[in-house]
Amino acid sequence: MKQVEAERYNIAWFKLAECIARREKERALGVYRLLSHSFENSALVHQLQGDILLAFDDSALAIEQFMMAGQLYEEQGQMTQAAIVYDQVATLDPEHEQALTKLVDLYVGMQHHERMMHCIELLCKRLLKKQLYFQLFAYIKQIQLSMTQKAKVLIRLCASALPDNAIDQQVKYQLVQHALDRLMQDSDLLQVFLKKLEVLDERCWLFACEYIKQD
Repeated sequence: MKQVEAERYNIAWFKLAECIARREKERALGVYRLLSHSFENSALVHQLQGDILLAFDDSALAIEQFMMAGQLYEEQGQMTQAAIVYDQVATLDPEHEQALTKLVDLYVGMQHHERMMHCIELLCKRLLKKQLYFQLFAYIKQIQLSMTQKAKVLIRLCASALPDNAIDQQVKYQLVQHALDRLMQDSDLLQVFLKKLEVLDERCWLFACEYIKQD
């Protein structure tokens, strides 16, 4: 009996693969729904459904499934698996705020500092792109990073923002000021930042020089 069930199970997976190869989306999802009843992990059910939807280039619905899978993995305490599916969402949509925020929190707990910094940078760039400047500076202030880490995020952000003529010059000055406030105790990093400023935006470089003199 068990052998018969195993054979049916294998046939079902074969049919699913066949449906995907033939681009038969509804049939593939129907076969998968039958298969999913045998899964004990509900997070995996959503993750695999997301993979199937992605195979049919339906990234919007795939993202919904991945986000549900990530939440369930978190509830199960499977943080690494949660990070994997949230990272997949961020790859599909680099401006997905919820996925990026989740990844920052997970990477803090997992002590993946470079990945955490990358996600924070993407979140900041998203706010900058949408001209949500108040939210941007509030976010930079409240994120749980050391002064040096915040400075590095701001340096990268300046490198993206300063050449952009669509961004108001006063906003650029605020970005530079936020970076300088966190660099005053790190002379080496401060000099690196000033050299970059001189190349990126002369007005911001002059602003920085005056700001340092006044400090």
